[in-house]
Amino acid sequence: MAGFIFKPFSLIATPASAIATSGTGSASLQTDTDADIEVHGVLVSTNRDSGAVPNNVSVRITDKSGSYLWSNDFVPQAAYGGQANGFVFQEGRPFIIPKGSTLLFEFTNLSGSQTVLPSVVLKGYKVYPT
Repeated sequence: MAGFIFKPFSLIATPASAIATSGTGSASLQTDTDADIEVHGVLVSTNRDSGAVPNNVSVRITDKSGSYLWSNDFVPQAAYGGQANGFVFQEGRPFIIPKGSTLLFEFTNLSGSQTVLPSVVLKGYKVYPT
């Protein structure tokens, strides 16, 4: 009987430099080729976060391997409910990122007055067939 081994794993995407006020930035990430990734949660944070639900950036994620948009527009950080204290927006159902996928993370600075350095963390598991 075939089964699976699940190993905790996080994907982290951060642009190479801070994003200027009202500016944009991006980060690209290629997933490993050893296993699919089952994503259970998303955390969006910046170096400027404070308060209960910060809203310093918006983000759009695209799976470039299949030209699949994760949303029809940029999603504000507050919609993910996250901040650097570790709160992770839990997806209603886990979803799979196929091994070897290329993800593009595009950011827009919403802070209004400061440069920001955003990060997106996709929390989940690498899924290995046995």
